[in-house]
Amino acid sequence: MLLATVVIDPPSVIALGVIFVLFMSRSIAAGAPLRRSVLVGAAVGGWMGACFSVMAVKQPAWMLVYLADPRSLPVVVWYPIFLAVMIGSGALGGWFAHQRIAKGRKRAAVALAAAMLGLWLLLFAVTLQRYLHIGTYDEYFAGRARVLAEQPAVMHDFNIVSLITAVPLLVLLGAIIWFDRARTHPRAG
Repeated sequence: MLLATVVIDPPSVIALGVIFVLFMSRSIAAGAPLRRSVLVGAAVGGWMGACFSVMAVKQPAWMLVYLADPRSLPVVVWYPIFLAVMIGSGALGGWFAHQRIAKGRKRAAVALAAAMLGLWLLLFAVTLQRYLHIGTYDEYFAGRARVLAEQPAVMHDFNIVSLITAVPLLVLLGAIIWFDRARTHPRAG
């Protein structure tokens, strides 16, 4: 089965949109606007998509998990669509979570996050061998794409992208938690 990284990322971003909004539960229950939740989800999806642009440019055949030859499907063609899907996926997760939390059905939001993470893991498992081999389109199909562990420069890129992705998202999550508590438990006097 052939699936691309660009195909398996949206479920994880839907899950993240839900998870970030779950941390806003108290303010949602207190009447926070839907727009805020959708924007948080969209920001998470947009940031994830923006961070993945590094790999889209540096390793386009891998990013597509060899679904298409980047010479016939350039990054400038598919990446804007991918970014829009990532933003939309996060926004969708945020919207769904907000709607469920506002109706007192927080468990439905948790279930969606779990289902999307499960789907992502399943799709990741299906594409694992392609994911672990990094090279050009021709190298992969000639059996010459090397495994990630043999490519220190690519591992360095992965580590940098992971750090650049995670730190701002953790800061955002901290701000959400602080804001949610501050709005629902204001200090007296």
